Amino acid sequence: LYGCGADQILELEMILPDGQHVKFGPTKWEEKEGFEYPQTTMVEGKCNANIHHDESEWEWVECQDGKPFVDVTFEDLWFALRGGGGGTWGVVLSSIHQLHELIPQFKLRVDPVEPNEDVLTNTCTKLEGNPDCPAYKEMMSYMWMDFIIDLLWNEENEIGVDEELRVRCGFTGPALGNPLTTLNGYNALNCHGHGIQEKFQEAWRTSVSNSKYILDGYGEEEICAIQNRIFMEGGSYDRWHKDNLVFDPGVSHSPSGKYADTDGPQGAYSDPLGIWPGAMIPASLLATKSDVVFELLPFLSGHTLPYSPQNDGMTPFAPVYHSGGLQTYIAPFKSLATAAATGSYDLQNPCVWSEAFISEMEQEVGDRQAWILSHLGYDGGDFPGYNEYNHIFMSYGGVLKSDPTKPCPLASTREEKKTLCLSIQETVWGTANFRRLTAIKNKIDPNNVFDVHFGIGNDERAGPITDYCAKPTDPTAPPLTGPDFSELRASETLVLSQECHTDDTPSDPADGAGKTASSDGKLQHAVAYSVSLFVAIVVVFLVS
Repeated sequence: LYGCGADQILELEMILPDGQHVKFGPTKWEEKEGFEYPQTTMVEGKCNANIHHDESEWEWVECQDGKPFVDVTFEDLWFALRGGGGGTWGVVLSSIHQLHELIPQFKLRVDPVEPNEDVLTNTCTKLEGNPDCPAYKEMMSYMWMDFIIDLLWNEENEIGVDEELRVRCGFTGPALGNPLTTLNGYNALNCHGHGIQEKFQEAWRTSVSNSKYILDGYGEEEICAIQNRIFMEGGSYDRWHKDNLVFDPGVSHSPSGKYADTDGPQGAYSDPLGIWPGAMIPASLLATKSDVVFELLPFLSGHTLPYSPQNDGMTPFAPVYHSGGLQTYIAPFKSLATAAATGSYDLQNPCVWSEAFISEMEQEVGDRQAWILSHLGYDGGDFPGYNEYNHIFMSYGGVLKSDPTKPCPLASTREEKKTLCLSIQETVWGTANFRRLTAIKNKIDPNNVFDVHFGIGNDERAGPITDYCAKPTDPTAPPLTGPDFSELRASETLVLSQECHTDDTPSDPADGAGKTASSDGKLQHAVAYSVSLFVAIVVVFLVS
């Protein structure tokens, strides 16, 4: 079992690998400071003494010694099944879940891609002499990223965000998607709760008012127009689900009106991002708003999570799973963008990459891994675990045992990886949880009947990168296009806007002409470079 439901289970019924039929669940809890849910302190269960096709014939009795196995307790099974890897522990027949009140859900987004307000169009055009308004878009990009950090991860924010608002917003997509690109569907959050949209907009307005990224030449009227750039869609789960449906069959291989899907497992390397690890980025690291954070955020725009310690204290997930802010790739974006811009390598064919290029990418990924491990307080003991399976491809090899800040060499063979590198499982669950999960697996399924690729009990490793050379593409196959948001956009409404008033003597936008950044902290970061980098990566990704 996995996902949010893993934290909402009250009882499980399953068949174990040896054929035992058991059911079990928590029976004692205690409140613990810092956790939203009570912490489980005892799990008890029963065994079916009369396995029969007729459920009315079942006899639920105490298991021998109160345990399903001599050396395995029901606490062990509870620990393993809720996050220890699907398909690994037996067959779950039924589950009882904690239900919650169904409350409205909305998608709320700031749309800075086109300054649709006349006042913004006029101002940015006069300031920049360019109707595309690149400086305006850069400004909005950083204002949005700064806002998201305060909204989701910064407990000491100054925009009025409280715990109730923080834990009610997140996004399954990359909410920090750079609004300077055409991927304008991705700078959004899903929020649920009565009145949540008003709280969201008030926080956005305050963030804009306080922003250090406002460019010279933007006065009260322009700031007010920016504050009114909140769009909303949804209000019900039926409406929200349409966001995940395919309107144009050309977007994916799914029929129109069905959820998007792909061709399934690929036999060859197909994505220059996919050979690198996925990671949970700690919310507290993002809240630092360091230069590195703003440099990487346009690229770390994975699944966006609010910080909320929602677990029952008996879970195999690495701690960062419950304190993470982003679920994303750790990829060598700079190296890939440079190669894409210069055309020096065919990024779809790793067999033509030079040793120097591979080494350059490994070094960049190592720097990012060291950044995360340092923040997690890693001191050379048990590896804490921070990788996640959603972004792990078959060509990923783990990290070096001798120096976990460095990725497992792309050129290493399967056997070399077993000697040199921590397994993918160890990088996901952490070495301490991995040992406990492995001990449970060995006792309840010694013959590894339930063998899952890259799961507990599985010893498969990725081959060298040259095993994943590009396969020939079908020249007759129609290209896949980006998602069509037009129907969704047509259903959007602006959250109630405030009326914008101006002074009797507004400033002349021309007075600030040519100012795209100033030395007092506005847009201090390398915006232009990061934007071009992101665009290059998007191009590579879409082409792949």
